[in-house]
Amino acid sequence: MAYARQSCCSQSIGSHFEEWCAAVGAHEHLWMRNNLKMVLNGTLGSSRMLDAEDMIVQVGWVAIPGELFTWSQRLQHGCPACGRTTDLIFLSSNAMFYLLRLLQTAAALFVAVPDDSGRPLVRCRSEASDDLIHQVHFAM
Repeated sequence: MAYARQSCCSQSIGSHFEEWCAAVGAHEHLWMRNNLKMVLNGTLGSSRMLDAEDMIVQVGWVAIPGELFTWSQRLQHGCPACGRTTDLIFLSSNAMFYLLRLLQTAAALFVAVPDDSGRPLVRCRSEASDDLIHQVHFAM
């Protein structure tokens, strides 16, 4: 369940975020944030950290990389009405795709091997193939 933020804070955070997105050529990837939420719920049992009392996490795409943006950005926002400070954490969807690609590549290093009763066991391959090494190199 998302944190119930005061309406003054919600409005000013929304405006601040829209202005920042316009300045760096960013737009939200709501489906990517929903995927992150699903993964956090499935692995940690909760995604409350994405919308806490003093922090909001957004995921999106940025058109203008460089000094204005890295793979993540922390924007601090003070509500002009009540003075409450909120951190807005913006994660690049490129960073999310990069991590996904590395995780998929790492998963290719594992194989299922049946034990004596036929149950699959997961084992690590002894060596990465040239193709797998190429994939990691390409991702980097």
